[in-house]
Amino acid sequence: MQVSETMTFDEYWHDRRFRDKRPDMKAGGERALGDNIYHWDMVKGDWHKEWSWHTGKDAAEDRYFTEDDTATDRVLIGEDFIYWGGDGQPLPDGLTDLIVGRGYKCNFSDDVVRAFITWFNGFPQEQRGRQGLPFGWKGQARRKC
Repeated sequence: MQVSETMTFDEYWHDRRFRDKRPDMKAGGERALGDNIYHWDMVKGDWHKEWSWHTGKDAAEDRYFTEDDTATDRVLIGEDFIYWGGDGQPLPDGLTDLIVGRGYKCNFSDDVVRAFITWFNGFPQEQRGRQGLPFGWKGQARRKC
């Protein structure tokens, strides 16, 4: 993804553009998988995680993940991206250091950055955006990168 904008979790929650990213567990299906789940609870003075696929059936909140997810109060927004989900393809040689599980990496060499941009820009527009389903979605097998 090419990051075009950043904002806080609360800004993300309140921004009208991202209302459809709020999970709706009653609607089920893809609507239950939204990632706009955190907002600041002014009464409690703490983060609130909305009921979502990320909280479990009883809507119980796992404080460890909430604290980990909100440790840096930034949401990255991008319109130019490729999301393969469970159908991802291997990265070419020289770019495998970019692979990360939960979390992120930064501070790559200029050569790695240039190689990634060249590789990414090699995909035509019709192959960008969402190309696959999330891991474990409708029979998708969970697999490692």
